[in-house]
Amino acid sequence: MSQDIKDIQKHVSAQDTASSAETTAVPETSDTAAARDTKDKKGKLLRKNLIYSISYQVLVIILPLITAPYAHRVLGVDNIGIHSYTQSIAHIFQAFALLGMKNYGTRIIARIRDDKEQLKRTFWSVYTVQLAVSLFVVLIYIGYVLVLVRENKLIAIIQTLYVMIAVADISWFFFGIEKFKITVLRNFCIKLATTVCIFIFVRVQTDLWKYTLIILAGSLLGQLSVWPYVKRHLGFARPTMKECLVHLKPLLILFIPAIAVNVYKYMDKVMIGLLSSKYETGLYESAEKIVRIPNSIIMAVATVLLSRSSNIMAGDESSQMTKFIRTSMLANVWAGSAMSFGIFAIAPMFTVIFFGAEFAGTAPVLELLGFTVIAISIANVVRTQYLLPRGMDKFYTLSVIVGAVLNVIMNW
Repeated sequence: MSQDIKDIQKHVSAQDTASSAETTAVPETSDTAAARDTKDKKGKLLRKNLIYSISYQVLVIILPLITAPYAHRVLGVDNIGIHSYTQSIAHIFQAFALLGMKNYGTRIIARIRDDKEQLKRTFWSVYTVQLAVSLFVVLIYIGYVLVLVRENKLIAIIQTLYVMIAVADISWFFFGIEKFKITVLRNFCIKLATTVCIFIFVRVQTDLWKYTLIILAGSLLGQLSVWPYVKRHLGFARPTMKECLVHLKPLLILFIPAIAVNVYKYMDKVMIGLLSSKYETGLYESAEKIVRIPNSIIMAVATVLLSRSSNIMAGDESSQMTKFIRTSMLANVWAGSAMSFGIFAIAPMFTVIFFGAEFAGTAPVLELLGFTVIAISIANVVRTQYLLPRGMDKFYTLSVIVGAVLNVIMNW
Protein backbone atom coordinates (compact mmCIF):
# COMPACT_ATOMS: atom_id res chain seq x y z
CA MET A 1 0.00 0.00 0.00
CA SER A 2 3.02 2.25 0.42
CA GLN A 3 3.38 1.96 -3.36
CA ASP A 4 -0.20 3.23 -3.66
CA ILE A 5 0.66 6.34 -1.65
CA LYS A 6 3.89 6.90 -3.58
CA ASP A 7 2.11 6.74 -6.94
CA ILE A 8 -0.50 9.25 -5.85
CA GLN A 9 2.19 11.46 -4.38
CA LYS A 10 4.08 11.28 -7.70
CA HIS A 11 0.91 12.40 -9.45
CA VAL A 12 0.54 15.36 -7.10
CA SER A 13 4.26 16.18 -7.42
CA ALA A 14 4.05 15.98 -11.21
CA GLN A 15 1.27 18.56 -11.16
CA ASP A 16 3.34 20.79 -8.90
CA THR A 17 6.37 20.46 -11.26
CA ALA A 18 4.25 21.27 -14.30
CA SER A 19 2.86 24.29 -12.52
CA SER A 20 6.40 25.45 -11.67
CA ALA A 21 7.54 24.98 -15.28
CA GLU A 22 4.70 27.12 -16.56
CA THR A 23 5.53 29.92 -14.15
CA THR A 24 9.14 30.09 -15.36
CA ALA A 25 7.97 30.67 -18.94
CA VAL A 26 5.44 33.37 -18.04
CA PRO A 27 5.92 36.19 -15.54
CA GLU A 28 4.13 35.25 -12.35
CA THR A 29 1.08 37.31 -11.48
CA SER A 30 -0.70 37.38 -8.14
CA ASP A 31 -3.45 35.15 -9.56
CA THR A 32 -0.89 32.62 -10.83
CA ALA A 33 0.86 32.56 -7.46
CA ALA A 34 -2.45 32.10 -5.67
CA ALA A 35 -3.39 29.21 -7.97
CA ARG A 36 -0.02 27.55 -7.38
CA ASP A 37 -0.36 27.95 -3.61
CA THR A 38 -3.82 26.38 -3.79
CA LYS A 39 -2.43 23.38 -5.69
CA ASP A 40 0.37 23.02 -3.17
CA LYS A 41 -2.09 23.07 -0.28
CA LYS A 42 -4.38 20.54 -1.95
CA GLY A 43 -1.46 18.23 -2.64
CA LYS A 44 -0.25 18.39 0.95
CA LEU A 45 -3.79 17.89 2.27
CA LEU A 46 -4.28 14.83 0.09
CA ARG A 47 -1.02 13.29 1.29
CA LYS A 48 -1.88 14.00 4.94
CA ASN A 49 -5.36 12.54 4.59
CA LEU A 50 -4.02 9.41 2.93
CA ILE A 51 -1.56 8.99 5.78
CA TYR A 52 -4.22 9.58 8.45
CA SER A 53 -6.78 7.33 6.80
CA ILE A 54 -4.38 4.46 6.14
CA SER A 55 -2.78 4.85 9.59
CA TYR A 56 -6.19 4.47 11.20
CA GLN A 57 -7.02 1.45 9.05
CA VAL A 58 -3.66 -0.09 9.99
CA LEU A 59 -4.59 0.47 13.64
CA VAL A 60 -8.00 -1.11 13.04
CA ILE A 61 -6.18 -4.05 11.45
CA ILE A 62 -3.40 -4.45 14.02
CA LEU A 63 -5.61 -4.41 17.11
CA PRO A 64 -7.86 -7.28 15.94
CA LEU A 65 -4.70 -9.17 14.97
CA ILE A 66 -3.68 -8.82 18.61
CA THR A 67 -7.08 -9.72 20.09
CA ALA A 68 -8.31 -12.29 17.53
CA PRO A 69 -5.98 -15.17 18.49
CA TYR A 70 -6.86 -14.63 22.15
CA ALA A 71 -10.62 -14.23 21.58
CA HIS A 72 -10.85 -17.18 19.18
CA ARG A 73 -9.06 -19.50 21.59
CA VAL A 74 -11.09 -18.35 24.61
CA LEU A 75 -14.53 -18.24 22.97
CA GLY A 76 -14.21 -21.12 20.50
CA VAL A 77 -15.54 -21.60 16.95
CA ASP A 78 -19.23 -21.81 17.91
CA ASN A 79 -19.24 -18.57 19.89
CA ILE A 80 -17.35 -16.76 17.13
CA GLY A 81 -20.03 -18.06 14.76
CA ILE A 82 -22.83 -16.78 17.03
CA HIS A 83 -21.21 -13.35 17.25
CA SER A 84 -20.73 -13.25 13.48
CA TYR A 85 -24.29 -14.36 12.68
CA THR A 86 -26.03 -11.93 15.05
CA GLN A 87 -23.82 -9.02 14.00
CA SER A 88 -24.45 -9.74 10.32
CA ILE A 89 -28.20 -9.41 10.87
CA ALA A 90 -27.69 -6.23 12.91
CA HIS A 91 -25.48 -4.82 10.16
CA ILE A 92 -28.19 -5.30 7.55
CA PHE A 93 -30.55 -3.27 9.78
CA GLN A 94 -27.81 -0.66 10.15
CA ALA A 95 -27.51 -0.45 6.36
CA PHE A 96 -31.23 0.38 6.16
CA ALA A 97 -30.74 3.00 8.89
CA LEU A 98 -27.94 4.74 7.01
CA LEU A 99 -29.61 4.60 3.57
CA GLY A 100 -26.83 5.62 1.16
CA MET A 101 -25.53 8.23 3.59
CA LYS A 102 -21.80 7.42 3.49
CA ASN A 103 -21.38 8.04 -0.23
CA TYR A 104 -24.05 10.72 -0.64
CA GLY A 105 -23.03 12.70 2.44
CA THR A 106 -19.33 12.67 1.53
CA ARG A 107 -20.07 13.78 -2.02
CA ILE A 108 -22.46 16.63 -1.25
CA ILE A 109 -20.34 17.99 1.62
CA ALA A 110 -17.19 17.90 -0.55
CA ARG A 111 -18.92 19.96 -3.22
CA ILE A 112 -20.00 22.85 -0.97
CA ARG A 113 -17.44 22.73 1.83
CA ASP A 114 -15.95 26.17 0.95
CA ASP A 115 -19.27 27.95 1.65
CA LYS A 116 -19.58 27.86 5.44
CA GLU A 117 -23.21 28.91 5.68
CA GLN A 118 -24.34 26.48 3.01
CA LEU A 119 -22.17 23.79 4.61
CA LYS A 120 -23.93 24.26 7.96
CA ARG A 121 -27.44 24.16 6.50
CA THR A 122 -26.63 21.18 4.28
CA PHE A 123 -25.10 19.19 7.13
CA TRP A 124 -28.11 19.63 9.40
CA SER A 125 -30.65 18.92 6.68
CA VAL A 126 -28.84 15.72 5.68
CA TYR A 127 -28.39 14.61 9.28
CA THR A 128 -32.05 15.27 10.11
CA VAL A 129 -33.02 12.73 7.45
CA GLN A 130 -30.46 10.28 8.83
CA LEU A 131 -31.68 10.74 12.41
CA ALA A 132 -35.34 10.16 11.54
CA VAL A 133 -34.68 7.06 9.46
CA SER A 134 -32.13 5.49 11.83
CA LEU A 135 -34.35 5.88 14.93
CA PHE A 136 -37.21 4.24 13.05
CA VAL A 137 -35.00 1.30 12.05
CA VAL A 138 -33.69 0.90 15.62
CA LEU A 139 -37.29 0.46 16.81
CA ILE A 140 -37.92 -2.14 14.10
CA TYR A 141 -34.78 -4.06 15.12
CA ILE A 142 -35.87 -4.08 18.77
CA GLY A 143 -39.23 -5.48 17.67
CA TYR A 144 -37.46 -8.15 15.60
CA VAL A 145 -35.37 -9.24 18.60
CA LEU A 146 -38.29 -9.35 21.03
CA VAL A 147 -40.69 -11.18 18.70
CA LEU A 148 -38.66 -13.36 16.32
CA VAL A 149 -35.33 -14.20 17.98
CA ARG A 150 -35.38 -17.49 19.89
CA GLU A 151 -31.70 -18.43 20.23
CA ASN A 152 -28.88 -16.27 21.59
CA LYS A 153 -31.36 -13.55 22.51
CA LEU A 154 -29.00 -11.73 24.90
CA ILE A 155 -26.36 -11.33 22.18
CA ALA A 156 -29.02 -10.13 19.73
CA ILE A 157 -30.20 -7.55 22.28
CA ILE A 158 -26.66 -6.26 22.79
CA GLN A 159 -26.32 -5.98 19.00
CA THR A 160 -28.94 -3.20 19.22
CA LEU A 161 -25.95 -0.95 19.92
CA TYR A 162 -24.62 -1.86 16.49
CA VAL A 163 -27.78 -0.55 14.84
CA MET A 164 -27.72 2.55 17.08
CA ILE A 165 -24.30 3.50 15.71
CA ALA A 166 -26.20 4.73 12.64
CA VAL A 167 -27.85 7.43 14.79
CA ALA A 168 -24.50 9.03 15.70
CA ASP A 169 -22.42 8.23 12.60
CA ILE A 170 -21.41 11.48 10.86
CA SER A 171 -18.12 10.24 9.45
CA TRP A 172 -19.38 11.30 5.99
CA PHE A 173 -19.18 14.94 7.11
CA PHE A 174 -15.51 14.72 8.08
CA PHE A 175 -14.68 12.76 4.93
CA GLY A 176 -16.38 15.49 2.88
CA ILE A 177 -14.41 18.34 4.46
CA GLU A 178 -11.25 16.19 4.42
CA LYS A 179 -10.70 16.40 8.19
CA PHE A 180 -9.50 12.85 8.73
CA LYS A 181 -7.22 13.78 11.63
CA ILE A 182 -10.18 14.46 13.94
CA THR A 183 -11.75 11.03 13.60
CA VAL A 184 -8.44 9.18 13.56
CA LEU A 185 -7.02 10.59 16.82
CA ARG A 186 -10.25 10.14 18.78
CA ASN A 187 -10.85 6.61 17.56
CA PHE A 188 -7.21 5.68 18.16
CA CYS A 189 -7.61 6.11 21.93
CA ILE A 190 -10.97 4.34 21.99
CA LYS A 191 -9.70 1.34 20.01
CA LEU A 192 -6.78 0.94 22.40
CA ALA A 193 -9.13 1.03 25.40
CA THR A 194 -11.39 -1.56 23.74
CA THR A 195 -8.44 -3.89 23.18
CA VAL A 196 -7.34 -3.64 26.81
CA CYS A 197 -10.90 -4.35 28.02
CA ILE A 198 -11.12 -7.53 25.93
CA PHE A 199 -7.99 -8.95 27.57
CA ILE A 200 -9.18 -7.95 31.03
CA PHE A 201 -12.84 -9.01 30.98
CA VAL A 202 -13.11 -11.84 28.41
CA ARG A 203 -11.77 -14.94 30.18
CA VAL A 204 -14.09 -17.92 29.49
CA GLN A 205 -16.52 -19.09 26.77
CA THR A 206 -19.52 -17.69 28.65
CA ASP A 207 -18.03 -14.19 28.28
CA LEU A 208 -19.34 -13.86 24.72
CA TRP A 209 -21.80 -11.18 25.87
CA LYS A 210 -18.93 -9.18 27.39
CA TYR A 211 -16.91 -9.49 24.17
CA THR A 212 -19.87 -8.24 22.11
CA LEU A 213 -20.67 -5.40 24.51
CA ILE A 214 -17.07 -4.15 24.68
CA ILE A 215 -16.67 -4.00 20.90
CA LEU A 216 -20.00 -2.25 20.28
CA ALA A 217 -19.70 0.20 23.17
CA GLY A 218 -16.29 1.24 21.84
CA SER A 219 -17.64 1.75 18.32
CA LEU A 220 -20.58 3.83 19.54
CA LEU A 221 -18.36 5.94 21.78
CA GLY A 222 -16.06 6.55 18.81
CA GLN A 223 -18.95 8.03 16.81
CA LEU A 224 -20.14 10.18 19.70
CA SER A 225 -16.65 11.55 20.38
CA VAL A 226 -16.55 13.66 17.18
CA TRP A 227 -19.79 15.53 17.88
CA PRO A 228 -18.17 18.26 20.06
CA TYR A 229 -16.23 19.37 16.95
CA VAL A 230 -19.49 19.89 15.05
CA LYS A 231 -20.99 21.90 17.89
CA ARG A 232 -17.87 24.05 18.28
CA HIS A 233 -16.92 24.72 14.65
CA LEU A 234 -20.11 24.33 12.64
CA GLY A 235 -22.91 25.46 14.92
CA PHE A 236 -26.59 24.59 14.55
CA ALA A 237 -29.10 25.53 11.87
CA ARG A 238 -32.70 24.35 11.98
CA PRO A 239 -33.44 22.85 8.56
CA THR A 240 -36.78 23.32 6.82
CA MET A 241 -38.86 20.39 5.62
CA LYS A 242 -38.09 21.36 2.03
CA GLU A 243 -34.33 21.30 2.70
CA CYS A 244 -34.64 17.80 4.15
CA LEU A 245 -36.90 16.35 1.47
CA VAL A 246 -34.56 17.38 -1.34
CA HIS A 247 -32.08 14.73 -0.11
CA LEU A 248 -34.53 11.83 -0.16
CA LYS A 249 -34.42 10.97 -3.86
CA PRO A 250 -30.59 10.80 -4.23
CA LEU A 251 -30.38 8.97 -0.89
CA LEU A 252 -32.89 6.36 -2.02
CA ILE A 253 -30.99 5.90 -5.28
CA LEU A 254 -27.75 5.27 -3.37
CA PHE A 255 -29.60 3.21 -0.74
CA ILE A 256 -30.13 0.39 -3.24
CA PRO A 257 -26.41 -0.20 -3.91
CA ALA A 258 -25.69 0.27 -0.18
CA ILE A 259 -28.02 -2.63 0.58
CA ALA A 260 -26.54 -4.64 -2.27
CA VAL A 261 -23.02 -4.07 -0.91
CA ASN A 262 -24.18 -5.37 2.46
CA VAL A 263 -25.60 -8.42 0.72
CA TYR A 264 -22.06 -8.98 -0.56
CA LYS A 265 -20.50 -8.54 2.84
CA TYR A 266 -22.94 -9.98 5.33
CA MET A 267 -25.59 -12.11 3.65
CA ASP A 268 -22.94 -14.82 3.21
CA LYS A 269 -22.71 -15.31 6.96
CA VAL A 270 -26.47 -15.06 7.47
CA MET A 271 -27.03 -17.77 4.82
CA ILE A 272 -24.34 -20.04 6.28
CA GLY A 273 -25.89 -19.60 9.74
CA LEU A 274 -29.34 -20.51 8.40
CA LEU A 275 -28.32 -23.34 6.06
CA SER A 276 -25.50 -24.91 8.05
CA SER A 277 -24.22 -24.34 11.58
CA LYS A 278 -22.65 -21.70 13.79
CA TYR A 279 -19.43 -23.74 13.60
CA GLU A 280 -19.21 -23.25 9.83
CA THR A 281 -20.12 -19.59 10.29
CA GLY A 282 -17.21 -19.28 12.73
CA LEU A 283 -14.78 -20.70 10.17
CA TYR A 284 -16.05 -18.34 7.46
CA GLU A 285 -15.92 -15.34 9.80
CA SER A 286 -12.31 -16.14 10.71
CA ALA A 287 -11.28 -16.29 7.04
CA GLU A 288 -13.10 -13.08 6.23
CA LYS A 289 -11.46 -11.35 9.18
CA ILE A 290 -8.08 -11.86 7.50
CA VAL A 291 -9.31 -10.81 4.04
CA ARG A 292 -10.79 -7.71 5.66
CA ILE A 293 -7.24 -6.48 6.33
CA PRO A 294 -6.25 -5.65 2.72
CA ASN A 295 -9.81 -4.61 1.91
CA SER A 296 -9.74 -2.09 4.77
CA ILE A 297 -6.59 -0.51 3.40
CA ILE A 298 -8.13 -0.30 -0.08
CA MET A 299 -11.27 1.30 1.36
CA ALA A 300 -9.17 3.79 3.33
CA VAL A 301 -7.61 5.05 0.11
CA ALA A 302 -10.98 5.01 -1.68
CA THR A 303 -12.61 7.11 1.06
CA VAL A 304 -9.97 9.83 0.79
CA LEU A 305 -10.05 9.85 -3.00
CA LEU A 306 -13.87 9.98 -3.21
CA SER A 307 -13.81 13.33 -1.42
CA ARG A 308 -10.95 14.64 -3.54
CA SER A 309 -12.49 13.35 -6.79
CA SER A 310 -15.84 15.00 -5.98
CA ASN A 311 -14.06 18.29 -5.28
CA ILE A 312 -12.10 18.06 -8.55
CA MET A 313 -15.29 17.37 -10.49
CA ALA A 314 -16.98 20.37 -8.86
CA GLY A 315 -14.13 22.47 -10.27
CA ASP A 316 -14.58 20.94 -13.77
CA GLU A 317 -10.96 19.75 -14.04
CA SER A 318 -11.56 16.73 -16.32
CA SER A 319 -7.95 16.31 -17.51
CA GLN A 320 -6.67 16.25 -13.95
CA MET A 321 -9.40 13.73 -13.08
CA THR A 322 -8.34 11.36 -15.87
CA LYS A 323 -4.72 11.30 -14.67
CA PHE A 324 -5.89 10.85 -11.11
CA ILE A 325 -7.98 7.78 -11.95
CA ARG A 326 -5.27 6.23 -14.15
CA THR A 327 -2.69 6.50 -11.36
CA SER A 328 -5.10 5.10 -8.76
CA MET A 329 -6.14 2.16 -10.94
CA LEU A 330 -2.54 1.11 -11.61
CA ALA A 331 -1.58 1.37 -7.93
CA ASN A 332 -4.68 -0.51 -6.73
CA VAL A 333 -4.30 -3.39 -9.18
CA TRP A 334 -0.64 -3.93 -8.28
CA ALA A 335 -1.28 -3.69 -4.53
CA GLY A 336 -4.43 -5.84 -4.68
CA SER A 337 -2.69 -8.58 -6.67
CA ALA A 338 0.27 -8.68 -4.32
CA MET A 339 -1.94 -8.96 -1.23
CA SER A 340 -4.23 -11.55 -2.84
CA PHE A 341 -1.45 -13.96 -3.84
CA GLY A 342 0.27 -13.38 -0.49
CA ILE A 343 -2.86 -14.52 1.35
CA PHE A 344 -3.14 -17.62 -0.84
CA ALA A 345 0.47 -18.56 -0.15
CA ILE A 346 0.35 -18.37 3.65
CA ALA A 347 -3.26 -19.52 4.32
CA PRO A 348 -2.68 -23.21 5.36
CA MET A 349 0.09 -22.46 7.84
CA PHE A 350 -1.19 -19.09 9.01
CA THR A 351 -4.69 -20.14 10.09
CA VAL A 352 -3.45 -22.86 12.45
CA ILE A 353 -0.73 -20.68 13.99
CA PHE A 354 -2.95 -17.61 14.29
CA PHE A 355 -6.35 -19.00 15.33
CA GLY A 356 -5.40 -22.44 16.70
CA ALA A 357 -5.85 -26.03 15.51
CA GLU A 358 -9.63 -25.82 16.02
CA PHE A 359 -9.76 -23.35 13.09
CA ALA A 360 -7.78 -25.47 10.58
CA GLY A 361 -10.89 -25.62 8.36
CA THR A 362 -10.52 -21.88 7.76
CA ALA A 363 -7.57 -22.35 5.35
CA PRO A 364 -9.42 -23.38 2.13
CA VAL A 365 -12.01 -20.65 2.70
CA LEU A 366 -9.25 -18.06 3.15
CA GLU A 367 -7.48 -19.21 -0.03
CA LEU A 368 -10.61 -18.60 -2.11
CA LEU A 369 -11.66 -15.34 -0.44
CA GLY A 370 -8.17 -13.93 -0.94
CA PHE A 371 -8.80 -13.47 -4.66
CA THR A 372 -11.70 -11.10 -4.00
CA VAL A 373 -9.11 -8.47 -3.04
CA ILE A 374 -8.18 -7.94 -6.72
CA ALA A 375 -11.80 -7.43 -7.78
CA ILE A 376 -12.49 -5.07 -4.88
CA SER A 377 -9.38 -3.02 -5.74
CA ILE A 378 -10.63 -2.43 -9.29
CA ALA A 379 -14.25 -1.87 -8.26
CA ASN A 380 -13.31 0.78 -5.71
CA VAL A 381 -11.51 2.90 -8.29
CA VAL A 382 -14.35 2.67 -10.81
CA ARG A 383 -17.10 3.35 -8.30
CA THR A 384 -15.60 5.88 -5.88
CA GLN A 385 -13.44 7.85 -8.30
CA TYR A 386 -15.43 7.72 -11.52
CA LEU A 387 -19.12 6.87 -11.11
CA LEU A 388 -19.95 8.55 -7.77
CA PRO A 389 -18.05 11.87 -8.28
CA ARG A 390 -19.72 12.23 -11.69
CA GLY A 391 -23.16 11.62 -10.21
CA MET A 392 -23.60 8.42 -12.25
CA ASP A 393 -25.65 6.84 -9.48
CA LYS A 394 -27.79 4.70 -11.78
CA PHE A 395 -24.76 2.94 -13.29
CA TYR A 396 -23.29 2.50 -9.82
CA THR A 397 -26.57 1.07 -8.56
CA LEU A 398 -26.95 -1.32 -11.50
CA SER A 399 -23.42 -2.69 -11.15
CA VAL A 400 -23.85 -3.45 -7.46
CA ILE A 401 -27.35 -4.94 -7.79
CA VAL A 402 -26.29 -7.38 -10.52
CA GLY A 403 -23.36 -8.53 -8.41
CA ALA A 404 -25.48 -8.90 -5.27
CA VAL A 405 -28.15 -10.98 -7.03
CA LEU A 406 -25.52 -13.29 -8.52
CA ASN A 407 -23.89 -13.52 -5.09
CA VAL A 408 -27.07 -14.73 -3.37
CA ILE A 409 -27.97 -17.19 -6.18
CA MET A 410 -24.49 -18.74 -6.26
CA ASN A 411 -24.32 -18.87 -2.45
CA TRP A 412 -27.59 -20.79 -2.34
